[in-house]
Amino acid sequence: MNDLVFNNFSYTYMLGTDSFYVSGKTGTGNAQPASAVIVQVNQPATRFQFNANWVVDHYQTASLNLAFDVAAPDTLINSLKNVFTSSSNGTQNGGPKGVVCATTGTFTPGTPDPADSNATCSPTNFTNSTQGIPGTNGPIHITNRAEMNAEGSTTGSTNNFHLSVIQDEFGATTPEPVTLGLVGAGIGLFAFLRRRR
Repeated sequence: MNDLVFNNFSYTYMLGTDSFYVSGKTGTGNAQPASAVIVQVNQPATRFQFNANWVVDHYQTASLNLAFDVAAPDTLINSLKNVFTSSSNGTQNGGPKGVVCATTGTFTPGTPDPADSNATCSPTNFTNSTQGIPGTNGPIHITNRAEMNAEGSTTGSTNNFHLSVIQDEFGATTPEPVTLGLVGAGIGLFAFLRRRR
């Protein structure tokens, strides 16, 4: 898409129950398999949009992870934009809780996931915002995460948290010919010095 290459898509969505749950129906939110996620591509904006009915209510909790890699072989990625569209209702036990985040890290194969606290990459949080980054060819690992908890103590609770849209958008520029020439000259000089040595 617009000279950017995307691969290594992964998706998991797991439902669970909160600490108030004892037995019976947990809630009305359903598992959302990958086949239920609608993917829209906006090429002019270099944007992916993922749509699904990620919802928890009553006793339910959920954990979502949607990730992929992006690289720019012929351009430089210089900005990242993310948007989460969500809503929450209810006040029982302080109301439902939802934590959504989008992070990225430039990494090399074999290093830990950027969302891992022990990661050796440089994570950038671009949740619900546009972040400029130093121009890079990548690859960059994009991780969208959501942790949701209805926090309801009864099946009659009105607590619910609903996530419906995840958007990831990328800005890129083509390196100027002068820059490419300087990079090429630098590589040539390095090769000459190495050969001479």
